[in-house]
Amino acid sequence: MWEELKERKVVRVGATYAVVAWGVVLGGAELTQILHLPDWVPQLILVLAVLGFPVALVLAWALEVTPDGVRRTDPLVEASGQGRSRLPVLAGVTLAMASVALVMFLVVDGPDPGDGLRDGLDEQRVVVLPFRAEVPPELEHLGGGISELLNIRFAGTRAALQPADPVATAILYEEALSVDPSTAGESVARALGAAMVLSGSVVAGPDGLTLSGTLRDVTTGTRLAAGPVRGPADSTSVMVDRLASEILGVTIGEEDDRLEELTSADPEAVDAYLRGWQEFRSGRLREAFDQFGQAVAIDSTFALASMRMADAANNLSDADEDGALARAWRHRDRLPERDRLYVEARLGPNHPDPSTDREMRRAFRELLEVAPTRANAWYFLAEYALHRPDSRASPERAGESLDRALALEPDNILVLSHQQIVTARLDDAPGYLEATRRLAEIDTTAARQTVYRWVTSVLADDTTRALALYDSLDVPSPTTPWLFMDTPVLLVCEWQAPAIASYLDRLYSETASATEGEVSYHRPFYGFQALGRPDRAREILAELEGVTEEPRAIMRLLGVLYGPLPDSMGAAGADMVEERLAGVGDPAWSAVDVQHRTALELWRIAQGALTHVDHAVAGYWESGADLPDALRRTVELQGLLLEGLALLRRGDADAAGTALDRADALLLEGPPLQPLGGPRGLRTDVYDALVLATAEAYEALGDEEKALAVLERESSFISGHWPFAPRFARDRGRLAALTGDTARAIREYQHYVRMRAAPEPALEAELAEVRASLQALGGR
Repeated sequence: MWEELKERKVVRVGATYAVVAWGVVLGGAELTQILHLPDWVPQLILVLAVLGFPVALVLAWALEVTPDGVRRTDPLVEASGQGRSRLPVLAGVTLAMASVALVMFLVVDGPDPGDGLRDGLDEQRVVVLPFRAEVPPELEHLGGGISELLNIRFAGTRAALQPADPVATAILYEEALSVDPSTAGESVARALGAAMVLSGSVVAGPDGLTLSGTLRDVTTGTRLAAGPVRGPADSTSVMVDRLASEILGVTIGEEDDRLEELTSADPEAVDAYLRGWQEFRSGRLREAFDQFGQAVAIDSTFALASMRMADAANNLSDADEDGALARAWRHRDRLPERDRLYVEARLGPNHPDPSTDREMRRAFRELLEVAPTRANAWYFLAEYALHRPDSRASPERAGESLDRALALEPDNILVLSHQQIVTARLDDAPGYLEATRRLAEIDTTAARQTVYRWVTSVLADDTTRALALYDSLDVPSPTTPWLFMDTPVLLVCEWQAPAIASYLDRLYSETASATEGEVSYHRPFYGFQALGRPDRAREILAELEGVTEEPRAIMRLLGVLYGPLPDSMGAAGADMVEERLAGVGDPAWSAVDVQHRTALELWRIAQGALTHVDHAVAGYWESGADLPDALRRTVELQGLLLEGLALLRRGDADAAGTALDRADALLLEGPPLQPLGGPRGLRTDVYDALVLATAEAYEALGDEEKALAVLERESSFISGHWPFAPRFARDRGRLAALTGDTARAIREYQHYVRMRAAPEPALEAELAEVRASLQALGGR
């Protein structure tokens, strides 16, 4: 058999076909992403390729190409002169074709609930049957009329459900009723390729009409009830709209207590809301935000749409999350109790005054006692633990909360994206890759697929492919590259630093030139600092100040203290703060003014200049007296820390320790958050500077364990940048070595070395010092 297969070139044809077909399948998959073709296109290509394989084998067996053209192949002849029996060959070909058929049956034809088709039926297509009418004779027309109105209503949604042809439905239904009334609806649905059947009734009573509907899945038998909807006979159209909204709501899994608002909202607003929810579940947050916004534009009192809008905006840097929350709060009486509690937790327990991170976490824990199935409540509990950690265990706690959320909503894109960050914080490379893969399964856009391929190549140390994919990463919202600054899970090779610098330049040229948004400048400013490129960071800061016509004293002062900016920028920053506060009396300092003064005094203390510290601290006590409680505590934190640092410089260790302990207790509260446009309490760079200063002070007091514990509170992934990531890595490495945690010291030093692998000349000495420490510990 094998000899004859080779003689007839069946083996060669099979191998060639397999190689070419696989290339076509891969090419089809790439074109699908580039051209945004439907997801079933690559599946169709694969099916055709598999079906063509046995055909190619049979043709290769039966025919051969000769100079005289294509002709049937002559059989091989045995030595005896007899033709070789074809039975073994035919048996082998039959077995091969049966194997292919079995694979097709198990892999291709097997039902997949996620591909949009089940048993050849469209999951979104619905057959609307005539409603059963228990009404007076003059209203008998309502049975078919309601079905027609529902068909029109569904046809206008562009989401959730699409009606089958009503004319074909009517004809086929009459025929099916005469055969078997009990299966008539299912027969019509299968004939028209619909996975759903909607039946219902309209019943007349003394108070008017009652509409009820039942949506049945013809493949699973699952039934979803909608209604009853009641009203007078002359408001049938309004009642149908309400019933349709409820039916559409149950199809996307909305819980019963939300259906009432869907039925009371404007039908066009409900349609936009449903499209937004569909986009949200598919991971397209920008599109979801826009659709929810359209729903709110149609019906400004649609609180559920405003709430969802705020959820979508949570991970969009330029979206108005505050405005969406404010609208949901204004119309909270339209929300069911659990959603009302959720909005209250989002705003904070002290609303309209700000709340601290710790208070926000407590609010969500209390919400979960009432509504433990609220996935987004678990998500926000995780977010506060992740972005403002209070200990080394915070990422693990965040991961546990995210697991609870995923158990409730496996496809929640916000939860999955933060699980990705958690695995990165825990240096869990396999977990990070798995989270990235799951995101790519939900969000099938070309940009998300490119990020997945890029992450795979980085973790596999495939330098060539990783570099080639950099230019394809999504701009202006490339979330993944910023993880380099936060964790070593993706920063695994020293060749990456120059590539990241090149990428930052491209990002900056494509975003900052087109917008005056702060993030467009902050990300590359802190990114270049982390890479050890202070000259490039200074250029970006100068451009930011030129565009906004506002001096950036805090960024200058703290960049000198905890970043790589040159000392000369500190004096300029100090002059900017003095000019800012020159016309403001001490008791009138705002929370923002206090942060400017804190940056100035931290810089002065580092210079050994303690003259102004006591005056600044006294001004803090007066300025904070009239502020809301959370902001007052933040001002008190800054005053106590400055007081402790000054006492330490003056040699009073006991008094310094007391002040630092009080400051540290307030630092554990976390910075205050004011969701609705008020003062945020602490900027990210100021917060991280306070953490570094506190740790530095405890180390000076000889408490390395405490200092290292304080450094665990570095902010994580806020606005896509980490102001002083190399300083945190270097200090944690040194303190880990001092406390005997050699493995961690090596990891932290390696992270620093890879970030600063290609610095400007001014930082080469510092890099050499860290390399020497790393080698002394046995690392590379």
